Amino acid sequence: MKLYEMTLELSALSDNIAALLNNEEMDAQAKELALDGCKAMLDQLAGTHAEKCINVACLIKNIDAEAEAIGAEEKKLSARRKAAEHRAEWLRRYLSGNMEPGTNLKDARAVIGWRKSTAVEVTCSPESLPENLRRTKVIVEADKTAIKVNLEAGQPVAGCALVTRFNLQIK
Repeated sequence: MKLYEMTLELSALSDNIAALLNNEEMDAQAKELALDGCKAMLDQLAGTHAEKCINVACLIKNIDAEAEAIGAEEKKLSARRKAAEHRAEWLRRYLSGNMEPGTNLKDARAVIGWRKSTAVEVTCSPESLPENLRRTKVIVEADKTAIKVNLEAGQPVAGCALVTRFNLQIK
């Protein structure tokens, strides 16, 4: 029997006892027999109901403890994840620094390749660039996209150069 069903039965039994006590038409002996039967049922239900309530309370405590343990494990796993990410990034920089750019290697487990990209390096101050090669924000900075377009079109920009870089790729 479920806890809510027991609560309903206890409520119904309580109503029956109240009705028996208020019944003026029953004789005292019949009333006493009916009340003894209700008392026996009440004792049986009350013990079971109390046990069910305690069991539900223990279940709640177990679920709370499990949630707390999961939270602690999440913190541990998060720290491990961050450490693993930092270790992998350090190894990427180490591998990139110790390989000849452009060298490709592969086997059944990994492929190491280089992706060629270009980037604009601005060595002059952004204020010395023409207005169409600058972006204005709260601070003035060089518009590398516009500078790159000019440099690729063959238009020299003072203090800027198009640099070829190699970026490590692991698949």
